Amino acid sequence: MEQYSFAICPPPYIVGEVRDMKQKLKSALGTRFGSVNSEAHITFNVFRCEDAELESRIKVVQEFCTLAFAKEIRFDAFGHYSNGAFFLSPDSESYTYIKYMMILFHKLHSDFNSKMSDDPHMSIGRQLTTSQLEIAYEAFATERPSLSFSFDRLGLRRFNRSRMQYDVVESFPFLGFEMFIPTQGNLGF
Repeated sequence: MEQYSFAICPPPYIVGEVRDMKQKLKSALGTRFGSVNSEAHITFNVFRCEDAELESRIKVVQEFCTLAFAKEIRFDAFGHYSNGAFFLSPDSESYTYIKYMMILFHKLHSDFNSKMSDDPHMSIGRQLTTSQLEIAYEAFATERPSLSFSFDRLGLRRFNRSRMQYDVVESFPFLGFEMFIPTQGNLGF
């Protein structure tokens, strides 16, 4: 069984900016850390499956993408989780839209076994200690991130065992058009 993930895969210029941030953090810490070599992405889910199940999952994603519409999203702050992840946070409008898309995506994938992500972010570092998180905030103290791009597709990523990283193996463009924009208080169904 192969391991896969559906994710927002930003364009190359964003991948490059996040790579630079990871290298800056690596330099500040003086050591490697979890996700230092991972390309920028926003995970929707992670799963293991055989080829037949993958085909079924792809059909569901293609359905999702016929309804989904492109929207500019922006990451403008740093944040962290108690598990040691240091990341870029989307602004509130982008957060609401990505979260809305995640909810729809997860509803369509409810028949499949997956580890679902429900808090949109772009990791810079993972598995950092408390003192490493402090160093991360110090390293970026004078910076205010401002990364924007069009969220107009989902990527299918497959785990590459030789590189120990995910490779994007397929991309699914959004084909829908904007019908309504969810608001912070209007995410429920």
